Amino acid sequence: MLKKIRRRDAGFFILGSSLSLAFNSLKPKIKPESKKPVVVNQTTEFNYKNYPYFYQLDNEIDPYGSCALTSVAISLGHFGKTVSPDSLYLECQKRGLDRFSHLDIKKLLHEYEIEDNWSTEHKWADVFEHLKKGFPVIFSSENSFAASGHVIVLLFFDELTRLFICHDPYGRFKNPGYDNSPTAGKFVKYSEQLIYTQADNGNLSTWAHLIKPYAPLKRVIGDENCSKQFKNRVRLIANNINCDPSDLMAIMSFESGGSFSSAIKNQAGSGAVGLIQFMPQTAASLGTSTEALGRMTGLDQLDWVEKYFVAQLGANTSRKSLSDLYMAVLWPAAIGKSLNYGLFTRPGIAYSQNSGLDVNRDGIISVGEAITKVQARFLNRIS
Repeated sequence: MLKKIRRRDAGFFILGSSLSLAFNSLKPKIKPESKKPVVVNQTTEFNYKNYPYFYQLDNEIDPYGSCALTSVAISLGHFGKTVSPDSLYLECQKRGLDRFSHLDIKKLLHEYEIEDNWSTEHKWADVFEHLKKGFPVIFSSENSFAASGHVIVLLFFDELTRLFICHDPYGRFKNPGYDNSPTAGKFVKYSEQLIYTQADNGNLSTWAHLIKPYAPLKRVIGDENCSKQFKNRVRLIANNINCDPSDLMAIMSFESGGSFSSAIKNQAGSGAVGLIQFMPQTAASLGTSTEALGRMTGLDQLDWVEKYFVAQLGANTSRKSLSDLYMAVLWPAAIGKSLNYGLFTRPGIAYSQNSGLDVNRDGIISVGEAITKVQARFLNRIS
């Protein structure tokens, strides 16, 4: 079971149970000496100016239980987004987010246009690579730094000294205990072995949020009809189902005729409606109706778009192609099929309702022909 941060205890976060995602029971720590350290190539130098520091005991709201939100504030500051931990606390309350939940922290970062690759089993090689690119890592584990757990920010790894440069919002860990004076945790240096001993799986893998700004979206026909909030929600959906958000935008552009309207109806009379043209039976299987979907805002309907893709794509965590995404909308039985695979033939109701996809007019609509129509929605620019 995936762990989440429990409530405050002894001045730190305790990481405990809840979220309904699969997670193997915690494994015993592996001593750093049992494996050779991961080798990374030092290609960048650390810029101290890029990382503001917040001391969690300065927070007015729950200072002893705010290491996670303080670490989020530190990380956002690196990306030029100045926000205090107390403001993040209020933001969580406003949006109904649990500040002790790793997945809700991911949602919180998303509100600031930050992509969060959260996992309980990140390989250390991936962590090093992320740091080398100049992006921070929010690090924690069930018992990191104290029996009650704690959250810090890894800023940089020095290959020569094998030291992590960190912002520890509570101060400097002395193993055991803490020097929690106001600046003791600012750019504090922790040894590679110390960090490994704080990770639940030693030097094999770790809990971590690998965060970076969202990449710009490719422009698609009609995207001027979408708000910034709509596009950011699409990014979050894409992150959750592991696909390119621009591909989702292209599919919705094609299905809605560039309107991105939640109420637009299928002109061929199929009864489909909305951003991905939900069929009546599809809506019913999701627990709603085309009438209800048509009354929603586009932003609200995106929740149902995500539910639909999750239902069609299942638990497969592999990267989803444009072909697989669009087949999930058009003809789920063709997910994973080749571009030459025939979808609909003439005569037939399905062919008649989708005859515009028959590019060469040979009476057979192939996967490749359908995808060509979606690809044509791209404008070869970014937004």
